[in-house]
Formats: sequence, C-alpha cells, structure tokens
Amino acid sequence: MAASDPTLPPQPELRGIGGLLILVAIGQVLGPVRMLIAFVQYHATTPGEAWTRFPVAMTGELLMTVAVIAIVIWTSFLFFRKSARFPAMFTIEWAAATALFPVNTFWASLATGLPMSTFAGGSDVLEWLLYAVAGFAWVMYVHNSVRVRNTFVE
Repeated sequence: MAASDPTLPPQPELRGIGGLLILVAIGQVLGPVRMLIAFVQYHATTPGEAWTRFPVAMTGELLMTVAVIAIVIWTSFLFFRKSARFPAMFTIEWAAATALFPVNTFWASLATGLPMSTFAGGSDVLEWLLYAVAGFAWVMYVHNSVRVRNTFVE
C-alpha cells in the first residue's frame, strides 16, 4: 500500500516533548543543576591563596563560567516556553559550553604565567572532546528534527 492510500490511518504529527526530544529536555533540566554543583564544588575546594595570588585569573574564570551558566538557564527557559528561538539558542549554548574549557585554560595560563598543562590534563581534554562531539550531534538533531520544528513555533 502506498503512503497516500486513503485507507491508511493518518500518521500523527510529531509535536511536543517526546521521542528523542525528551533526552534534550532532561539535559536542559540537569545541565544547569550539574553546572551549578560543579561550580560550587570547584570554588569550595579552590585554595583561598589562588584568589590572593591570581585575582585576575580567578575573576575572569568566574565571570566566564557564570556567563555560560546564564546561557544554559536562558536556553532551558526558552525550551520549556517552546520558543522558536530555542534551536538557535541551543547552538549558542553548545558553542559557549564547548568553548569554556579551552578559553578558561588559555585565560588561566595567560593570567598566571603558568603553562596550560597546569590547568588541563589529558583526561580533561578527552572529556572535553567527547562533550563537543556529543553536543554537536544534539545540535544537528535540534536543527533537523521534524518534532523540534513542529514544537518550537511560539
């Protein structure tokens, strides 16, 4: 039978938070929580002397991280509003979160005069690469999914 056969029941329109979009929803809820927990843990365990010895490095790192957290929270807000701006903002979120690690590493090295390897080891780079590749796959999904296109229209 052909897809245009009138005896077939109509296919439901893919719309709403379902299918793979549920995983994006979970990420948009858990992402800010995970980032805030990591942020608090990092600053709770950073020796106070780091702020005394390297205030410019620490302040820059703090501001960059807060900016990315704000982007993630705003993107989550747009997601649950089903805003048409969500797909573009999701791409910005991924780019900002992906750039945070290398930019922070470079910034810390530049501001302290210490080598970049002081701030990033091999496992950090591998974790960052995995995040970047997986995030890119989700960006492609968000920009090519019929469900996303039908859901984020307001």
